[in-house]
Amino acid sequence: MLELIAYLFLIVPLLIFGFIGFAIFTAIRRVKKFTKKIDHGFGQIQKIVHNKNQQVVEEIWLLNNRRHRHNDLPAVIYYYDNGQVEEEKYYINGYQHRDDDKPAEIEYNRSGQIVEQEWYINGRKIREEHYY
Repeated sequence: MLELIAYLFLIVPLLIFGFIGFAIFTAIRRVKKFTKKIDHGFGQIQKIVHNKNQQVVEEIWLLNNRRHRHNDLPAVIYYYDNGQVEEEKYYINGYQHRDDDKPAEIEYNRSGQIVEQEWYINGRKIREEHYY
């Protein structure tokens, strides 16, 4: 009897978690992403990720395989399915960074309003603000 109880306590959780893992795996597989790389020269690469409907879902700028973008522009941009910007992240040489007391990470809601900002200097978070 004790062996049966111990068996149930071991096998039932494995079956439940196995099913959950399989469901997550199949859900991830259904959301196919297509990546397009554009070489802008001088080591600057732009990766554009599209979903199966050809909508841009993320855009990443790299310099020598590190997240980086010049001219105070975001190196990482995530988009909602409606095309609105979800999040912008600013990087210099692979570190989250933005000068002149500007936020290096900005999160927007679906209507385009800022909900959160974070300030970084050389990859170190120095401040954050939430607007819920």
